Amino acid sequence: MASLPWLVAELIEDFGFREALEFVYIHGGRKIYLKNDRADLARKMNLNISHKLHERILHLSSSSGYVEIPSPWGVSESIRRAMIMGDYSKGMNREEIRQTYGLSSRALTNIFSVNKG
Repeated sequence: MASLPWLVAELIEDFGFREALEFVYIHGGRKIYLKNDRADLARKMNLNISHKLHERILHLSSSSGYVEIPSPWGVSESIRRAMIMGDYSKGMNREEIRQTYGLSSRALTNIFSVNKG
């Protein structure tokens, strides 16, 4: 979950993986204006936002008063990278990873160079 955008990780924690991804699929790429009103945010997101989650979203969102919903593509790429790195840490070699995920050698090299740290 650490490789996911913060909002998606928070939604997964409160609503589960499926509901969080459905939310991203419907609303991804948009900005939502935040008020200090939990019911307003729950209505805009079409989710039953708890007080705790509302406070976390307010705390982690930008100072402009908006929260950006990550795009579905960005979230799926984060999940894919995490799966690749997980398979690598379990002993799968780079060639197996390249074939399994349909990556070019260059794309695989880029993934490993980004995930060095």
